[in-house]
Amino acid sequence: MFHLDTYGTLVAATLVLLLGGKCVTSIPLLRKYTIPAPVAGGLLVALLLLALKKFANWEISFDMSLKDPLMLAFFATIGLNANLARLRAGGRALMVFLFVVLACCWCRTPLASAWRKYWVWIR
Repeated sequence: MFHLDTYGTLVAATLVLLLGGKCVTSIPLLRKYTIPAPVAGGLLVALLLLALKKFANWEISFDMSLKDPLMLAFFATIGLNANLARLRAGGRALMVFLFVVLACCWCRTPLASAWRKYWVWIR
């Protein structure tokens, strides 16, 4: 078991971000589907850590005190590379998808409430 403190975790996160950026710039499929660098690097490192744990019985733990601020920064900036030209290029299919998502968001609470009442009735 190997534990990284706060600074080690920040250094590891920075290296994962740089690795993800390198993957996105060098793999055309990731660039075509605009996969963010943190996602690409994180997936690669997660697979590496899984392999280390399963095959070498070697585990790395990270300090989680900065998890919430870093997740907030990630999700706040994830859409910064979106632009109006790409939205227009999506055309009709993107508009249909947008309305389906909005309908799901609008119906989420009533459906959850109805499901809760139904679930209580089943029990």
